Amino acid sequence: KYQTGFDEPLLHSMYVDKRLNGVNAVQTLSRLNRTTKGKDSTFVLDFENAEEDIKKAFTPFYETTTMEGDTDINKVYDLRSKIKDFLLYDMNDVEAYNLYMVSQKGKKQNPNAPAIIAGMMKPAVDRYMLLDEEQRFSVRDYIRKFIAAYSYVTQLVSVHDKDLFNEFQYCQNLIKLLPSGKIEIVDITDKIKLQYASLTKSFEGAIVLNEKPPVYVPAGDTKPKVPEKKKDTLESIIEKVNDRFSGDFNESDRVIIEGIFNMFMNDNELKKFKNYANDNNVDMFVNSLFPDKFKQMVTQCFLQNKQSYQKLFNDPEFYQKVQNAMADELYKALRKS
Repeated sequence: KYQTGFDEPLLHSMYVDKRLNGVNAVQTLSRLNRTTKGKDSTFVLDFENAEEDIKKAFTPFYETTTMEGDTDINKVYDLRSKIKDFLLYDMNDVEAYNLYMVSQKGKKQNPNAPAIIAGMMKPAVDRYMLLDEEQRFSVRDYIRKFIAAYSYVTQLVSVHDKDLFNEFQYCQNLIKLLPSGKIEIVDITDKIKLQYASLTKSFEGAIVLNEKPPVYVPAGDTKPKVPEKKKDTLESIIEKVNDRFSGDFNESDRVIIEGIFNMFMNDNELKKFKNYANDNNVDMFVNSLFPDKFKQMVTQCFLQNKQSYQKLFNDPEFYQKVQNAMADELYKALRKS
């Protein structure tokens, strides 16, 4: 959070237990520089970085400050027009999304909110899926640039355009739900239960025989000790969730976990989360870094197959236990890989 806009004037002291380089060092340590009444000093206890390294990181920004990019608001409107050419959504979609978000302010978090929002975005996602590969690439690029340009320009000038702001809010959520890369559209609605619900992975790998002969003990167990089979990450996640539900765990639940797990293992952010696992403790990974990614993945799974993943949004306890079990096991697996 210290590298993504955290702003607390009362923040006075910080201890650093990881390497900081370049702009990351500047962004992180500069969270201490907010001023407030009674605050006349700051303190950093650094276990990893040498004085010359921090100085080197700050020097380019201290000696000269440059600003890159176009601050013309017309660029934002141009990008907005480019997006509209693809007919993914209209202002009614944007307004419905923003009205819902406004209605939720100040209320207790609704466990069904991700499913409700995904339902609002589904028409746009469906239209996106009908585009060819080149068009999908282009519109994703335009949406990303629109979000970045709006965020940049509004830091420098005031933009009094409510519709533009609402569209910016809508696009920020939409971009998370648009699949990237080559996508083969296959209808498996009538096959998913038959193909997956009846299959259970019970073993993977070689069968290892005990090289030593069995030892017979009078009045004891005469079976040789067999090495315990090492479970893979997916099996460990399924077993952990099953244990937490006291065995009340069915094949449909396995489909849910396998789908989310496979999506994560093929995600283009896998390398980033491996770095997160190596650079942070398990509590930080499980409670702070993984939840947003998990929410993004389950929302995409829900869009692809609403019936199979409905339970995640109808049962907050199940959602939380699957998330925690998956985060815990992935943390261990990513650190070993």
